[in-house]
Amino acid sequence: MARRDLDDIGDAFANINDQVGASGTWDDVMVVQGLLQLWWGFSSAAQRAVPTKPPVDGAAHKSNTILISEFQKEFMKRRKPQGFVNPATRFDLKSLSGSTIYQLNVRANMILAGTSSPHKDSVDFLVASFPKLAAPLGAPRQRPTVTAD
Repeated sequence: MARRDLDDIGDAFANINDQVGASGTWDDVMVVQGLLQLWWGFSSAAQRAVPTKPPVDGAAHKSNTILISEFQKEFMKRRKPQGFVNPATRFDLKSLSGSTIYQLNVRANMILAGTSSPHKDSVDFLVASFPKLAAPLGAPRQRPTVTAD
């Protein structure tokens, strides 16, 4: 199930539970689709790859894998894009820098900030734009903390 997580400096981001690409659970797919659709609106390369606005419906579409690959090529500079998105499992910024789901959130935050959007971050955008995601992206999940003795 999609969820809100926090990176190691406390910034929220939309995370997924299972891999999304040619398949995935509806809410995980919907999170990826929502972030890709926002990016698609500002990327000429994405618009060339998928000429019509991609849907955000939680269903597997060929456009999902095409846009994921295009994002990994254009924004993440991967020579061999995977065409799928894995969940972020480590939350330090070094690990997150190579995570497609985290980088989709980063790009969404940049777009939202650059367009004077009323949404404060990618999670706020997803919940406001796609109300079905309100429950999955509610409060951040609690992760165990390690304390020194």
